Amino acid sequence: MDTATIVWIVVAALVVIALVALAIVFARMINARKQERRRSEAVKQHNEASDRAAYAQQRDADAAETEARAIRREADADALRAQADRDRAAAKEQSAQADAERRAAAEKEAAASKFDPAKHRRDDNRG
Repeated sequence: MDTATIVWIVVAALVVIALVALAIVFARMINARKQERRRSEAVKQHNEASDRAAYAQQRDADAAETEARAIRREADADALRAQADRDRAAAKEQSAQADAERRAAAEKEAAASKFDPAKHRRDDNRG
């Protein structure tokens, strides 16, 4: 082999090595871009997950507040119901007392009529 052939073989080998090196560099760049996209997507998904978790936590807090309000309103309603029951019982007692007073008044009026029937008739005529 002469020197020119050897030089061409060496140059061809260097070109092949350079092409392989360029292919490796490009493959690494493509891989790095893919990896960066994956990282970016992972960050995006992590942020979305955090946002959804925060939203869920806020919804839980809202639900707990609504539940507490419902419990307070039920307690208020129970208290009002109990007060209404007490008022109803007091009204019945007052009505019973009024009935008893009316009967007593009627009995007194009847007893008074026995002693002075004329006065009783005069009071009736005034009404």
